[in-house]
Amino acid sequence: MSFTNSRVESKVEVKSHETYHPLYVIYSRWSFDDIYGFLGRYTNDPKSDIGSLRVDYDLSGRDTHRTFVLLSNSVANALRKEHLDQPNHSGFSFSRYRVKDFVPNGDSKPTRSLCVPLPNNLGMKGSEISALIKSKLSEAIEFGIINSNDVTVTVPLGSREADVPGPAAYLGFADSVDHETITVVRVLLHNTLWDYDVPIEKQLIFNCHYARTRKPDDKGRRNDNGKKPFYKTDEKKSYNKSERKD
Repeated sequence: MSFTNSRVESKVEVKSHETYHPLYVIYSRWSFDDIYGFLGRYTNDPKSDIGSLRVDYDLSGRDTHRTFVLLSNSVANALRKEHLDQPNHSGFSFSRYRVKDFVPNGDSKPTRSLCVPLPNNLGMKGSEISALIKSKLSEAIEFGIINSNDVTVTVPLGSREADVPGPAAYLGFADSVDHETITVVRVLLHNTLWDYDVPIEKQLIFNCHYARTRKPDDKGRRNDNGKKPFYKTDEKKSYNKSERKD
């Protein structure tokens, strides 16, 4: 897709099987406050030029030294002028997040949907869940990764009368959105929190997976618990792999 948002640089010609977005990886052990303060030195409008910071957890759920962030072209270029896109001893470096082509779940046709499992103790109505997910997509829209009409949020209801949600919510993308962009949106959503205003012991992790695609022989198939599976959980580590730009 073409980018028209002023925050985003023009789409550059890249090698096949690679797509670039304004998503960056910061390599640092600094606190979020220190990272945000440091980035703020390179802009007069941090709220517009710097997105939210997100930890890149490893497969065991442990914190790593990698942080995901959306940056405007002006901030990224200012950091490059300081040679911070190269390994150094300052305690801070960064690189553009690189997405490589892949086929989610090993299917012959990549999925065009994302799945958000809903915690049993979430305590939110279906309409509230839909509104929250849309608010989480706002940064991706503001930075020109997707348009507001590129994605549809669906929350199947277990009870329409009481607005009680089922086990998961889904994000469906328009055909104009490539699979690399869907991956970037997933990175921005996955491992965030449902509610940042509650005490840490009550915080619930917002998980986002590639939705399971049904295969021809999958009609009616049930898992070991006797239930139809609604999303794929055995993701490969390479799906969320960040690499330095050569």
